Order: sequence, then C-alpha cells, then structure tokens
Amino acid sequence: MTVGGIAEEAQMGALYGEGLHPDADSRLENGATLSEVQLGRQYPIYTKGVPVLTAVKEAEKKFFAAHGRRPDTEERNVIGLQVARPYYEEAAEVSASTPREVLAWLNDEKNKVRQATSGLDLTFSPQKSVSVLWALGDEQTRTAIEKIHTQCVEESLAWVEDNVLFTRTGSRGERQIKARGMIASTFMHYDTRAGDPDLHTHCLISNKVQAERGQQHLSDADADKWRSIDASVVLKNSARISQRYQQMLTHRLTTELGLDFRPRVTDADKQPVWEIAGISDEMIESFSSRRVMAKPVYEAYAAQYAATHGHAPSDRARYALWQQAILDTRDAKKPGQSLAAHREHWLALNGGQPLNVADLHADAKRELFPEPGTEDYALAVATLAVDAVDDTRSRRAEFYRRHLDTSISMRLSQWRFTSTEQAEQVRTAAESFAMEHLIATLSVNIAHTLPAALVADNGKTIDHDVDSEKLTAKQTLAEEATVLDSINIPTGFIASRTSVEAALAAHKDKTGFALNTGQQLLASHLTESGTLVAAGVGPAGTGKTASMSVVADVWRAHGHAVHALAPSSNAAQQLGDDIGAHGHTIASLTYRWRGLIGGRPHEVDGLGIDLAPGDMLLVDEAGMATTADLAALVEIAQATGAVVRMVGDPHQLDAVETGGLFRTIVKRDASVELDQVMRMGADKVQADAGLKIRHGDHTGLDLYYERGWVHHGDRSDMIANAARDHLADTSAGRSSILIASTRQDVHAANHIIRDARIEAGLVDTTGRSIELGTGHDVAVGDIILTRRNQTIGEHKILNGQRFHVHAVSDDGSLVVVDEQRQRTVVLPAEYVSEHVQLGYAATVHRAQGVTVDVTRAVIGAETDRRGLYVALTRGKKQNHLYVAEDTSIDVDAEGGHWHMSGEHHAPDHRAILEKIVATDSGQRSATDLHHDELLHAVSDERKAQLLSTATDLLTAQWRSEVLEPEVRERLDQLSVHYLESIDEDDAVEKISTALVRMTGAGTDYRDVMDRSFAGLEGSRDVGAVIASRLSQYLPESQAEVRALPPRHYGMDSELYDWAEATREALLARPTRELRELPTPLPDSGVVEGWDLHNVDLRGHDLSNLKFVDCDLQGAALDNTTWHYTNFTNCSMENMTATGAQIGVGDSVLRASVIMDSRLEGADFSEVRGESLSIMRSSAHNIVVDGAYLRGNFTNSDFTGVDFEAAEIGELTLAKSVTEDSAQVREREAAQQRELDEMINSMAQDEDETATASSGVDDMAGDYFGYEDTGFEL
Repeated sequence: MTVGGIAEEAQMGALYGEGLHPDADSRLENGATLSEVQLGRQYPIYTKGVPVLTAVKEAEKKFFAAHGRRPDTEERNVIGLQVARPYYEEAAEVSASTPREVLAWLNDEKNKVRQATSGLDLTFSPQKSVSVLWALGDEQTRTAIEKIHTQCVEESLAWVEDNVLFTRTGSRGERQIKARGMIASTFMHYDTRAGDPDLHTHCLISNKVQAERGQQHLSDADADKWRSIDASVVLKNSARISQRYQQMLTHRLTTELGLDFRPRVTDADKQPVWEIAGISDEMIESFSSRRVMAKPVYEAYAAQYAATHGHAPSDRARYALWQQAILDTRDAKKPGQSLAAHREHWLALNGGQPLNVADLHADAKRELFPEPGTEDYALAVATLAVDAVDDTRSRRAEFYRRHLDTSISMRLSQWRFTSTEQAEQVRTAAESFAMEHLIATLSVNIAHTLPAALVADNGKTIDHDVDSEKLTAKQTLAEEATVLDSINIPTGFIASRTSVEAALAAHKDKTGFALNTGQQLLASHLTESGTLVAAGVGPAGTGKTASMSVVADVWRAHGHAVHALAPSSNAAQQLGDDIGAHGHTIASLTYRWRGLIGGRPHEVDGLGIDLAPGDMLLVDEAGMATTADLAALVEIAQATGAVVRMVGDPHQLDAVETGGLFRTIVKRDASVELDQVMRMGADKVQADAGLKIRHGDHTGLDLYYERGWVHHGDRSDMIANAARDHLADTSAGRSSILIASTRQDVHAANHIIRDARIEAGLVDTTGRSIELGTGHDVAVGDIILTRRNQTIGEHKILNGQRFHVHAVSDDGSLVVVDEQRQRTVVLPAEYVSEHVQLGYAATVHRAQGVTVDVTRAVIGAETDRRGLYVALTRGKKQNHLYVAEDTSIDVDAEGGHWHMSGEHHAPDHRAILEKIVATDSGQRSATDLHHDELLHAVSDERKAQLLSTATDLLTAQWRSEVLEPEVRERLDQLSVHYLESIDEDDAVEKISTALVRMTGAGTDYRDVMDRSFAGLEGSRDVGAVIASRLSQYLPESQAEVRALPPRHYGMDSELYDWAEATREALLARPTRELRELPTPLPDSGVVEGWDLHNVDLRGHDLSNLKFVDCDLQGAALDNTTWHYTNFTNCSMENMTATGAQIGVGDSVLRASVIMDSRLEGADFSEVRGESLSIMRSSAHNIVVDGAYLRGNFTNSDFTGVDFEAAEIGELTLAKSVTEDSAQVREREAAQQRELDEMINSMAQDEDETATASSGVDDMAGDYFGYEDTGFEL
C-alpha cells in the first residue's frame, strides 16, 4: 500500500479487525506464515462466554488450520450461518429460519460483547458556517473548501504523528517512548445523521505502531517490534488537535478565499466559535434543527422500551431508538445518494438561494498580526500569552501545556496572518513567553537525585510521560500565598471574652434559644483570633447563620462596621438581612479592586463602600468564592486595615472558576467546624445520613431507601414525576424546591410545571405572552428567575432573584413583583429576552443555601458528591431523589463508532448513587497540589516504581551480556542428538525467561542449572522442558520487591549501587498488616477515644485535628500533612510518619503538638517538621533519619534517639533526656568547663530553658547540628 492509496475492504479487515498486515491475504497465499504477517500481538477475540460466539471462534480457527489462510467475507458468512443456525432457532423457538435472520441475530450477539481496541477515530469538522457555505456555494467554492479542509486534516495528522503519537515499554508499561510512523485511514462524509450539511473527515488511526530507534536503551530489534499506541496521549490532546485544525482552516479560508470570520457565542460559559462573517446565526441554526425535532420522538420510544422490558434501554439500544426517531422525523437517507442530490436538497431548504463568496466579504476585517521585530509584535505576543494563561487558569488551579496551547489556538483566530508559518511562529512565541514569565511548575523533578540511567535526555526521569507536568499560573500561586500568609498576620482588632459572652446572652434573650457549643466556639474563633483572616466551617443546616449574627453583634459592639459578602446576590442579601447589614456580592468589591469594572484598580475610594480600620468583611458561602476574589478581599483588608472572616463548607459546591482555596484555608487556620445539624430538627438519623454522604460514605444512602425517598427510571419520567410531586407539595402548603443537575433538565421541569399551572388557571395564556431566550413563553401568572445583576431604575435586580409576572407589555417588557420583598419592577424587553428564565425549578448551584420543607432532586451519572450532598440537605422534612438511569450516547456518532464497542446496559440506580458518592470533583488549590506532588516524589511508592524500572534495566543488561551467552554455551554442550532437534533461538528465549523469573524471585539459578539440563532424552522441545523444570523452583508467593540480578563485569555500577541501596531501604521498612480507616475523619475538631491501631492513614491531611486518648500503635501516618494537629494522651508506639509534612509554613503559635503520649519506636524518617512540639512524652528510640526538626521538645525522654541523623533547626530540648545517665555523666565530665556558665544559669531558675553557647561544639553544635540549640540536664 502507498500513502494516499485506496484501502480495500479485505485490507481494512486485516489491519483493523485482526491486527495483520493489510495485504495479509495475498502474502499468505504466496507462502508467508501467519507470524510473518502478524503485526505484534494478535487481537484477542472476546466471547464473554456466549456459546454461539465461542462456537464461531472455534470454527474459524479450524478453517485457518485447514486452509492456511483467513476466511474471506463470503466464507465467514457461511461459517457463521452453519454454526449459528441451531443456536438461533433454539433462542427464537422456531424450527426454520432464513440466512438473513440468522446472520442478523449473530451480529447482534457479537455487538453485545466489547472487543479489543484496534484504532482511534479522530473526526475533523469545520465550523458550522463553513459547512453551510460548502453546501450552498457554487461548485468552485465547494471544491475549494474541500481542498482546504483536506489539507488542514493532513497537516493535523502530521502534527499528531510528530507530537502525540507514543507507545510504551517496560515490564509495567511504565516508560513512554516515541512511536515511529502512523497508519491511518480517512473517510470524508457530507452530512450528519439527522441530514444536515456537515463536511467532516474521520481518521481511523491503527493501534499498531513501532518505536523510534535509539530510545531508552532499546535495541533496534526491540524498536522494530509492533506495539500498541498509548491512546491516552492522543485522547488527552483531542481538544488541542481540534483547535489547531480549526485555526489552520480559518487562516487558509481567509487567505485563499478572502473570507473573514466573526466570534459567535453559543453558551455564556464557553469560548466563542469563529464563524464566517456574513452567515447569520439564524441560517446556521436553520441547518442544525433536525435533532430538536427528533428528540421528543426518541424520548417516547425510550419510555415505551422501558415499559415493555422493565428496564431502561442500553446504550446500543438507545442509539437504535435515536436512529429510528431521526428516520421518523425526516426523509430517510437514500442508499448511495449523491453529493449533488444532497446539495440540491439543502439549496431548496434555503429557499433556493445560494451563497456567494463575494457577497460575504465583510467591510470590517480582523486585524493583521504585527510584523516580527516591532514593538507592536512583542506587545501582541505578550497580550496573547497573558489572555491565554488567564483563560486557562480561570477553570482550575492546575493545568497542562496542552491546555495552554489549546487556549492560544482559540485566540489566534481573532487575527489575520500573512502565512501559516507566521501563525505558527506567533503560537510558539506566545507559549514561550507564558512558560518563562507567567507559569510555574507544580510537579517535582527528582532526576538530580537519581543515577544517569534513570534520567532521560530531557532531564526528566525516564518514566516521565510527555506533557505530564502539572502547571499553574504564577499569579494563582501569588493569590494563594496572599490569603494563606494572612492567616498568621496579627492585627490589633480582637474582641474580649466578656463581650462575646454578652453577645451570646443577648442572642438567647432575643431569640429564646442559646447557641450550641459548636456555634459558640465558631463565634469566639471569628472574633477572638486577632488575625487578618480567620475562617469557620458550617456543613449544611448546622446553624452557621446564628453564629455569624453573634459575630456581627460583637464586632459592632467594639465600634466597627460589618459588611455582609457572598458569591451570589441572593446569598449576600440573605446574610445582610440575617446580621442587620447591607449585603454585597464579593464580585461587587473585588471586580472593582482588580480593575475588571470601574477603571480604578487597587483604589480604596473606588470600591463603592466605606471601609475603616477594624471593619469586618464577613463572607458567607466562602467555599464558592474564587481564589482571585479571596485574594482581592485580603488585599482590600490590608489596604484599609479591615479584617476578613469567612464561613463556608469545603464539601459543598466549589467556585465556578478556579477555587479550592477555602479547603486549604480551613486546614491552616485551626478553624472551628460545626458538627450539630439543626435543619432537620429532631430527625438526627437523617442528619447523620447527610453527613455520611458529605464524607463519601455510601451507607448514608440506606436511610433514603428505607424511607422510600429514592425513585428511579428514565430521565424524562423522573423529571415529570418530580414536577408532579413538587406541585403536590405546593398544593398541600409545603414549601418545596425542584432541583436538577443540568440546565436542560431544569428547562424541561419548568415546561412541565408551567403547563400544569396553565391547566390549573394560575397562568393566563389568553392574554399577551412573549418568548424568552430559553424558548419558553411567559405570561401573567408565571414565576420567572433573573440571571444577571443589574440596576434598573431605582431597583437592583439580582442574579437568581424570583419574580411573579403581573403584566406583559406590548414592547416585550414585564411588570413583575419581587417574591420576597413584594416590590414592583419593570424589566426591560432586552433584559427579559437575554437574562430571564422560568423560575419553577433550579440547578444545584442555585439551590445551595436554600431551606424548604421538601426537596425533589433529579440527578444522574453527571452529578457528583458535592451536588448530591447539597440536594439532600435542602429539605427540613423530606429529601427525595429521582435517579435518571439513562446511559448517555453520542447522538451524532456514526454507526461505525459502535463497531466492536460492546453493549453497556443502563446502570442500576443504587450503583449510580454509590458512584456519585465516591466522586469528589472538587477543586484543589495549587498549594495543596504542589504539596501532594512533593509527598509523592519522596514516597515509598515512587521509590518502588523507580526501583522496578532500574531492576528491568539491570536485568536486561545482565540477560543479554551474561545469561543468554551462558545458556547458549550450555545448549552447545548437549549431545549432537539433542542439537539436531533444537531451535536454539527459541530455546534460549524460553530458558532465559524462566531464569530471569527465578532470579527476580531471589533464587540462585546456578544451583539448579545442572539438574535442569540433565535427562532430556525423548524431549521434542528441549527449551520448553528445561523452562518447565526451572519454573518448579519458583517460590509459591511473589516477592514484594524483586531481587536484583548478580553483579557482572561491564554492568552499570552507578545504577546497581542505587538500586541495591533503595531495595534495602524499602525492605527495611516495618512490615505490618494495615487496615482501612473504619470511619472517615472529620475535617477538623476532636477525635477522641478512637481505635486507630494499624490503620492506614498514609497521605491523609490531618490538619486541624485533635486526637485525644486514641490508640495509634502501628498506624501508618506516612506522608501525612499536619497543620495545628494535636495528639494528647495517645498510644503511638511503632507508628510510622515517614515523609510527613508537619507545620510547614506555620508560625510557632500554631505548632503541631504531641503531648503526654507514648512514641517508643515511632519512625519520623524524612519528616519535614517546621513547627512541632513534643511535650511530656516518652520517645525512646524514635527514628529521625533524614528529618528536619524545628520546635520545642520539652519534658520528654529521647533516650536512644540519634539526633545526628537529622537536620536540626531552631530546636529547644528543655528538661528532656537524650541519653542514659552514664552517657550523660561521661559527657558532663569531659565538657564541664564549657558547661559551667550554662549550669549556673540553670541553677538560678530551674524552669528556665538554657541556651548552649556556640563553644559547646560536641554537645550542642556538632550533636544537634544547630549552634543555638537549648537543652537542660
């Protein structure tokens, strides 16, 4: 075959169906063996135990054995018909059948079983306006667009081959290597499954590749082996590939056809699509409407299927129903219909009006990118880089280089370029500028600590994957540092204990109830901490508002103002009402401060509110605030002398943009967490179930099943049932909310509820009505929701505010009444058309903070734990779930996409819910992510991974240089009788493989070689016999860490020495059987009396926890994180905390403390202890090798501890014993002169900690490694 050639059906079947050379059939006919046409491993054929498939598989094997070739299509049909007919007739309970019936049934059975992946399908599709012009333009325009499209596809595939085509090697497939060459087939299609014009090309990339030579110690023979593509790289870069194609296409259509492009925004949350200027949105939408017409028909079919079969349809069944719906709502595609016929039909749909390129030339062109070497060029490149980074970092704190490149590609389309080369030059320059000036790396590279053999040419470890470095914006790190540093900044503003108690008493007198202990502690923490920033945690329904009200009263009593802030307008207004202050959205302040509005960045006078020193910015729902906004609030406080107090829940919904910082704040701040749910009243069982869900414990679901609050079925039925039950709630006088996970479900529920209200006479459809942007009509009696903050006249309209419609004006404006404050407002027509929707149902995000009697929540596989937790905690009395059991399908997928994909049945409702509970898609701060990367880099798991790779390399070298020559020599020594029947290469391979396994298991093969090579008389396969004998010497259980091969001349000594030392260190770790944590730990607070012996807590964040009277003997606390973590009267013997990060970045006032505890034999190796106190504890023989210690170790016994093995910072050892009495007396006698001054000082005040002078070299400087170490004997 040649590049650009036409692939025949047999060739496609051989390559993609069986993993053979495309010309396998002809080569087999010409005498080639199967192994000679096999490209690597043969694709396995899975039957999943289906009898007919197993029988067909065996029949095809027999055919090959008999004929020495694969059956062709006709022969395969004959085999299938003969084998499957009795199975079909038995299943269908018929006595006769036609070939069509049998083969159709056999194909259905095959389609239900997923087969091995033989390739990847990349689809290249231009903007919709390009397809419209291609469909309606003249023949010259059509062919020009097709040519440009094809060129862009070919160049995109070349980029894929050069940049993202990889395969893998290593015993665990842990090493990624560049693939050599790409085999791909392309197919151009002209329309969607719904019949709309859609020029697009499918590219089927074969899973078979070879490796580039000269990589990672690969021999040429190894590189030439056929391997599988590392598909994950291509899939991760799919958006990047798509945007590169789109940008190339836009550029070429501009330069070759003279077209211009305009941005088209289809979703406020998405980037614009660059469509051809002159082609209207209405025309684009007119050729995208067939799916809308088919949807209700499809939903009816799906409901009928569920009713008939008793369960929701599988994904394959859903696809078939969708195709039937498409056929029922348009003329079916005619087989072999020509492109000309398609174009004639599309032209008729456009009223017979063609599109002319000359008519589309817009007057206002996009600007031409400045010429290189000019000031304007440098500024444009820098602006492009800044915009791309800002866009990328606006979604999450971490990202990868592919995300940056995708963002740059999207922005390149706003410019015109003189050439493709110039566009690529600008892309490269912008990316380089961003990487150098705007981006930091979160990942940790430990290559400098490793032997050369484990380091790749790029300076990374050899198992480092391409584009696997986690990145973040330097601005994000700076924003996080601003907030986290402020936790430790003291201010002069602190409330007295007396004033807090007075406010608590006043609150009780005013409301008739006292705050519970948690609420009181939260109020005290927020008013008495005295720091610039302090935070508290309030899980759903725990009464945080009552605490915040007391906080406001206390602060005002001290003469300071309190400003109520929240992410949403409704939440801000509600907080303001609750605490007696004016509510503001966080953005109303921060956007002005950041210069996004107002044009006066970082000016206090431009904030719109007056702030004086000591005033409080009190933030509710702080977990939903973005990192940038929290940093701006702190900067505002620093500039004005104010303080910031935050309350929220890190387990509820995150910020829409980059967030996750509140989770870090509450771990650093010693925050108080409320633990008594008030919302459910006396229903403690329901309250506890909600808290279990919050912590990822799926047993919390049991309560909702027991009470009959879980409903399940098809999504459309669930929306309808939830709407029906919601209407019944409101009719019965119960406050109720209908929540849905997606906007589409909200719109559907709104439609159903509105129809019911019309039927009940609550909405007047006899008068005037108008259509909203969502497609719904609105009339008098409707309830609407506003979706944008805007001041209209004297009224401030809030995002998320609900109104009742009292009148519909001729100009499209609405006269509405505020549901809460009963104010009458006139909403202008433009606002109504763009920012208003029906307000009967709400998304989960809009529901957070709402309290009602009953919740009805429609959820599905798209929901995560946070959304579920919010949905289950809105109702005071009942919280119902309506679980959509649908399987999601790509309705635009071609039929070929389903080939070999198997059938996935609709999941069980309980399985859906348990998966939701297990899925926490919450954001993480860059600070936490970097911390995790640090822990992983030094973890035993990482060391074991690298050791495995090192063992592979050493074993491969030993095998090729020592073992295989030795085996060949042994075989050569056998008698001539054996040599005549031996395939030496095959025998060497089998025997060497067995010997390698033995060596890895720790068995010395030299002890058994003689016996294994003796008595081979009658053996037909000597190599197999010897290998089988050797395998008998393998131990029954596999070694935890493989043994290294023997040392030999010419080996990589540096690598061997490292591997040997690392293996010994891993084996020296204490072995114990760890058990899972029986109950999730709280985020903060007291953990008292828990049995945690031998519990696996590795990698946990223990910040803000106080362990009291707990058994932690033998527990694994390795790589844990401690901030303000306390252990009191705990048994911690033989506990391991290797690599733990203790008090990193914390002040001495927030040290982690171990007090009155038993630590004998605990392992603190490699600990980073920047702020740690050990008090009145027994710490005999604890291990501190490689640790960094800073803090206060007082009144404790450290006998047997080798502090010389640690790096000592400012460590105070007061009234602590470090050696037994004999050693102490010997050291005292030898250094009495140097210690006189210190001992005299201690005699004057026994309780005063003395500081050793720098002259006490042996005992202070040399022993502790720090010149000013204090200690007392």
